[in-house]
Amino acid sequence: MDLDDILTLAETRPSPLELARARRVARTVQSQYDLSLTEGYKIIVDADLVDPLTWDADEATRVARAAQLAKRGTVTWLLGAGQTEHSERLSWSDEMAMIVGHAPGTLRLTPRTLFELVHPADVERVLAAVRTAWEQSRPDEIGFRVVQPGGSIRHVSCHLEILTEAGRPVGVIATGEDVTALELARQEQRRLAIRRQMLGADLAVRDVLTGLQTRGYVIDEVDRARRTTGGALIVVTTEPATRMPDALTDEDRDQLTADIARTLPV
Repeated sequence: MDLDDILTLAETRPSPLELARARRVARTVQSQYDLSLTEGYKIIVDADLVDPLTWDADEATRVARAAQLAKRGTVTWLLGAGQTEHSERLSWSDEMAMIVGHAPGTLRLTPRTLFELVHPADVERVLAAVRTAWEQSRPDEIGFRVVQPGGSIRHVSCHLEILTEAGRPVGVIATGEDVTALELARQEQRRLAIRRQMLGADLAVRDVLTGLQTRGYVIDEVDRARRTTGGALIVVTTEPATRMPDALTDEDRDQLTADIARTLPV
């Protein structure tokens, strides 16, 4: 394909298939935007959807919108030549400000205020990760929690990149992604796995008298069937053909129950 072919292709109107694909992408972006609003992640800049084939926007605007929808932002921490507090330059993107619950431009960012946003239980771990990456001049990954002004907790996965100059580190770029929904889903999976293990140990024990599964086992199986596939529950009641003697003891009743249980298939 030469330059003339490329120019000819560029002048061609989009096909119905391409237009349908563009509309499908627009619907996907709209659903992601609605989900972000539901989770309390407000998109600050204009986010009206337009046809991506006709939208006239520069690359910076496209990148900013993609970063907002992906809930991903950056923090840049550069040291000046003197490596003093006054020569430091600390900044973050609008997306990172919104991840921690602040509107862009409303918080003066300093090292102290930056680490005050991190959950107190995670501060030492984050500092250790940054220190290790700095000393070894190599990238690293760290996950931690941030506390928004309203008290809500967000989970952030952060990639640390060390900037070097003449072989020595001069700054850090941290790219953070809001992974709260994913982390909460993982916590729920762990909770269910632990519950299954605990129930499995209890439900493996059969009733001492009848040798049948316990009531807890039956309840759990019915609940599982209702949530997954389905099935039928058969309830069997027993009644003697003749009147039971008045002198029947508790031991006699237990023996009768055990005899009936042995006739049931298990």
